[in-house]
Amino acid sequence: MINLSCFSQTYLANYIEKPINNENTFKDLPLEIKIHQEELRNKIHSYSLVYSNGISFYENTTDETINFRTFDNKKYTSTDDKYFYFNFNKNSMFFKTRFKKDYLYIEDKPIEFNWEITSDTLTINNTLCKKAKTNWGGFTTYAWYTESIPINAGPEKFNGLPGLIFKVQLPAREFTLIGIEKKENITEINNPKSNQNTISFDELVRLSDELINTLKKQNTSSNPNVIIIKKEQ
Repeated sequence: MINLSCFSQTYLANYIEKPINNENTFKDLPLEIKIHQEELRNKIHSYSLVYSNGISFYENTTDETINFRTFDNKKYTSTDDKYFYFNFNKNSMFFKTRFKKDYLYIEDKPIEFNWEITSDTLTINNTLCKKAKTNWGGFTTYAWYTESIPINAGPEKFNGLPGLIFKVQLPAREFTLIGIEKKENITEINNPKSNQNTISFDELVRLSDELINTLKKQNTSSNPNVIIIKKEQ
């Protein structure tokens, strides 16, 4: 996927993904999703991000240990074979993600998060980061980024801030940078797409909502004590 040539700079960053152990986060989820989330609650996984010349590639670490310097010197396990490719020069994204027991391939434009930059700051791995937030996806997401690394990239699908994102916090999950390295040579990052059938991001959202609604109906019909609360429009 990655070929080295010369000139310019490349950033290599490592992140960990872990669930936030808050029981209230899962209490209103359908039973099947709740069981799956409970299984994942104590698992921490490692991912790597490569950024060069307006292109980024985020994927799970193939080794069980991170293969260059980290801030905490800990070991993390690898996880599902998902990846996220962004070409900011062409305003495009392509990613692979697990859906039920299979994988889906999504091709679209990068997500517009409409970040609101706040006055709050947080020091992460000895780097002062600014805080931003967005209400994308029906819930509040927080991100901390640094302008000292002025690249438009971050973990998984998150980007769009005037600097590298060090941390993202969702209601049930968080991503944290634990190591970064700058290379003087450019890294050519190739799009992993080959002959896969792709769908749009909106279609992925529709399928996800459809699955959740189906599971809610199944749980309600099998358990009369389950009450589904719908959000007001």
